[in-house]
Amino acid sequence: MAVLVIIAPLFIACEEDLPVYQNEGCWLKFDYEHSADTLTNKSFAYHEMPTDTVWVTVQLMGFPSEQDRIIPLKQVPVGDHDAVPDEHYVPFDDKELIQKYYFIPKGEVKRKIPIVLKRTLSLKEANYTLRLTIGENEFFSAGSKEVIHKRIVIADQLIQPNNWEEYFLGNYGQEKHRFMIRTTGFKWDDDFMDNVWMYYQQYDQNYCFHLVGVLNRALAEYEAEHGTLYEADGEPVAFPNF
Repeated sequence: MAVLVIIAPLFIACEEDLPVYQNEGCWLKFDYEHSADTLTNKSFAYHEMPTDTVWVTVQLMGFPSEQDRIIPLKQVPVGDHDAVPDEHYVPFDDKELIQKYYFIPKGEVKRKIPIVLKRTLSLKEANYTLRLTIGENEFFSAGSKEVIHKRIVIADQLIQPNNWEEYFLGNYGQEKHRFMIRTTGFKWDDDFMDNVWMYYQQYDQNYCFHLVGVLNRALAEYEAEHGTLYEADGEPVAFPNF
């Protein structure tokens, strides 16, 4: 016990000597739950709505404030089919978005904000990419480049989900995707793959095997009546057999 009495004050002294964190700088970053969250595919092919929304979380690196602070967002061109403000998405300087969403509220360190996408005829011809980043203003500096970028692929046709899984599903194809939707009633989009399919892959792979079996049987029935189902490039639609 005597040893403890002697050592304890040493620890107290060390704690008292630690410098207090006083850096008043504030940075922002995107809060990624998974590394794949840096990319989101969003297609209007699943519904008839004129707009759709991707929600992203912005995280403060620094101290909260006694005032609301505007989040500075900006687009970074990728050079090929860049999304056009007002045509493919609501611009980041939109007054309503700024007033309602694009700020870190006083006393808080995190904010979920909407990126509002718009349906246009050009999406029937090609997919467009919106790459956004966090800029700088009088309130914030940008954080590390690894955590301040987000890429959204905007489409009006079926698009390969971000976490498409080839072991169970094989190669991706739009005809296969349509067939899977018709057969199962699931969208097989990013949300489904990230939340439902990934869960069963981790905790109940028997359900994955079951679904692939359902798809194989349905494909066999379809082809018995209509012949082989092909992709646009001539590749036959097929699922792995286990």
